[in-house]
Amino acid sequence: TNILIDDEGSWIQPEEPSIIINPKNTDHMVGGANIDNMYYSTDGGFSWSHEVLSSSFGVWGDPVLIVDTSGAYYFFHLSNPPTGGNWIDRIVCQKKDTIGGTWNNGTYMRLNGTKAQDKEWAVVDVTNNNIYVTWTQFDDYGSTNPDDKSDIHFSRSVDGGATWSEALRINEV
Repeated sequence: TNILIDDEGSWIQPEEPSIIINPKNTDHMVGGANIDNMYYSTDGGFSWSHEVLSSSFGVWGDPVLIVDTSGAYYFFHLSNPPTGGNWIDRIVCQKKDTIGGTWNNGTYMRLNGTKAQDKEWAVVDVTNNNIYVTWTQFDDYGSTNPDDKSDIHFSRSVDGGATWSEALRINEV
């Protein structure tokens, strides 16, 4: 059965969806869609609740969702800080400990001046509960200048997203 989750969203129709099913309780599902839409289901996807995600770091789309081995949920997204930053200048990780819990304000990785941080993806290492994130850093987003580059970066959290390792560039120059 197809279930319509949302057709309106906070200011645009939802797009770029991401969804996670908790492997320890497959009735629990969390989804996200641009720009700041979060959905959850506790009945295997037959019904959904909708929330608008917020953070002092700003929420600017590209949702990526994961669940760790303890059942905590993580929502990764781009930033658009209202003060003290630049558009998509960091990757933000917000966490909630239970399906019906509240998202924290978030932590972030790779603040690097005005360089754009985009296209993140995250996974949980089920052997140790570490979280690994990769993303693209652009010298100048959308630039046609051949001197402007984009690099792939990596960071790890060993404490449930509270802190992140220094970002490493993992592509060759």
